[in-house]
Amino acid sequence: MTRFIPFDTAEEMDAFLEDQRCVAAQSYERTLEEQRELKPGDRYVRLTQEGFAIFGEILDPAATGDAIEEPWLRLCRSFSIACPCGKIGTEFVQVMVPLSRELFEQASDHAWQITVAIDAEIRLFFEKFEATFNKEVS
Repeated sequence: MTRFIPFDTAEEMDAFLEDQRCVAAQSYERTLEEQRELKPGDRYVRLTQEGFAIFGEILDPAATGDAIEEPWLRLCRSFSIACPCGKIGTEFVQVMVPLSRELFEQASDHAWQITVAIDAEIRLFFEKFEATFNKEVS
């Protein structure tokens, strides 16, 4: 869901954006290698707070003339039950679960719904994530 935040001054907005960049940089440190290595042509799924999945394909920002400097952002074309035709925007790698081309096509064939095979892939990813980062906390 989109949130609108009012600011009284440009300086207040700049400070807020800088804080958000810091949060993104810190959370980027807690990503798996396969998330950080996502590149144009790769596919992913992410789960939303609203209870549905967003499936996406990573685009090459150079091909579109976009400049993305932050390592935690990817230019993507994203699809979901809410936007079946897709839209272009940026996504944080921190929320991406890498997905094979076959599972991405399966999602497309099922109107961007999570199938049993996609659910299994998501569960495996989160198990690996938990094993990696819970080990660091112990």
